[in-house]
Amino acid sequence: MLVAGVLVTLFGALFIYASIMPPPSKVPGPFDPIRFMAAEESDIRARLSDPESAKFRNDSASTFRKVPVVCGEINFKNSTNGYVGFRRFVSGSTIRQFEDATGSDEMSRLWLILCDRTK
Repeated sequence: MLVAGVLVTLFGALFIYASIMPPPSKVPGPFDPIRFMAAEESDIRARLSDPESAKFRNDSASTFRKVPVVCGEINFKNSTNGYVGFRRFVSGSTIRQFEDATGSDEMSRLWLILCDRTK
């Protein structure tokens, strides 16, 4: 009986606390390009056979088409332990393309569509 009373009191206190606290905002916070780029780079690294070898340059977060993506260049070691040279990439929640996989012409098209600047 004592345990039930303690639980009812605790539940009541939590209910009152929840009713006076403002609800969490439904509006997403401001876009943080630095945090977004770091998260995308981390995700790209995780997919490489030698994550520590990845070197990024000229990367920037783009919201040109209202969907955030990171556009930049990456150089990493391949399976023979040699660097492949800097290649363009586009990475976001709905896309992850590398110039090697898509070809130069297709990457140029993606770059124009998704990135703020051209290369």
